[in-house]
Amino acid sequence: MKEEIIKRLQMIETNNGGVLRPSDVVADAKKTDSPLHEMFDWNLQTAAEKHWMDQARRIITSVEVVIQHDHSAISVVYYVRDPAAKVNEQGYVAIKSLTNDMDKAKEVAAREFSSAMSALHRAKAVAMALGISPDLDDVLFTLQQLKYKVTAD
Repeated sequence: MKEEIIKRLQMIETNNGGVLRPSDVVADAKKTDSPLHEMFDWNLQTAAEKHWMDQARRIITSVEVVIQHDHSAISVVYYVRDPAAKVNEQGYVAIKSLTNDMDKAKEVAAREFSSAMSALHRAKAVAMALGISPDLDDVLFTLQQLKYKVTAD
């Protein structure tokens, strides 16, 4: 199935001058014989609900607050994923609500370091695929150490 999807995306890309656009993928997926068709929710009500949930997540995570820390001001997201939420649950909490719960605060900080490491791993892989060899190992190692330090204290 994965190979079929890759081939279909490559076909769409080729048919559109070497550029793959989400709108072209959706147009192809609307065809019931497309291997992409079953990957979409074609029920307008449930698809709209999913879209609204994504919009709500973007709104929630777009809010920032400026916090005074020592002698500098830090701009940071106001809401973070609730560390008490289960893997399959949604939920956000105000970052200021975690300042009195060091265990939850450490969990949130560790998750942020993990996200940063994932982004750097992806950047490194993309650069290497393009023939560019960035030396990100030191940065990745430092982030891993910081994550460990935050969770170990």
